[in-house]
Amino acid sequence: MITLYTPATGFPDLEAKIAYGLARVGIETFGMERVAIHDEGGFYRVVIDVDENESGKLDKTFNLICRRLLSSSYIPFSTPGISGRSAESIPRTADEIFSLDDYKSMLFNAENRRSENVCRHRNSSVGNIIGFATSTSYHHK
Repeated sequence: MITLYTPATGFPDLEAKIAYGLARVGIETFGMERVAIHDEGGFYRVVIDVDENESGKLDKTFNLICRRLLSSSYIPFSTPGISGRSAESIPRTADEIFSLDDYKSMLFNAENRRSENVCRHRNSSVGNIIGFATSTSYHHK
């Protein structure tokens, strides 16, 4: 059984969209009979009823869907928090690899100190997407 979790952003509509997107990957890979979405109150758990050694198929489908949907130059221009002049500078490459690893475990919601004004995500440089990052996730407690 493969279990994926939404990131608990604090925005119920965004959580539902992420859960649906994760479920779509499972449905396109293994069929809808094997996929279930569970509301956990603040986040969703997407369960795909297959053996864990089949996760390679899931990752392959995730990459295919991401490339198909995210290759559009329209997306940065319609994403909240990304200005029109910086939307063209966001790199999109054909060989970019997307991973489901961020969804395979519950995220640790660390509390920021008062002196910290930016999140502690993996990327050290936030760059042009600071507006989007702060508008769609919970960065301060």
